[in-house]
Amino acid sequence: MRAKVTDTEQSVLWLWSAHNEVNQRLSGAATDDPEFPKTQYPSSEHCPNCRDSSSRWNDHFVLNYLKEKYHQDNLNYQGADAQTALNARAHSPSIRKLVETVEERQLVGKYFNSLDISICIALYVLSGLICAAVCWKFILRKHYHRRKLF
Repeated sequence: MRAKVTDTEQSVLWLWSAHNEVNQRLSGAATDDPEFPKTQYPSSEHCPNCRDSSSRWNDHFVLNYLKEKYHQDNLNYQGADAQTALNARAHSPSIRKLVETVEERQLVGKYFNSLDISICIALYVLSGLICAAVCWKFILRKHYHRRKLF
């Protein structure tokens, strides 16, 4: 496991190999989670070409699988705070839009955005004006009936 790592691809394969080595060591241990068992990654279902006929890893296919799976366009930043997502992919327009949405929601609340708040304020003002107009009409009507009686 003490191989020399000289480039990015080798570092990816080294990390993947270390992950599988630890999973193999922990598989079946008392700490193994039955819902997420410690298995070798990737599985044959997800990457059928990653192992040859004698079940040895094919590093070329494993590397291609990992690059595709963890490419930044395939990552999901749901649940991350706005700054983390922005730092991770500041150059991506889709992430910038996500960050703006997250920041906007943080400013006005968990469930409402600024448009929702604007509509609520407009309806509040409109209902206040309608109530004022109705009250004014009743005041004028009451005043008009008093004049008629005398």
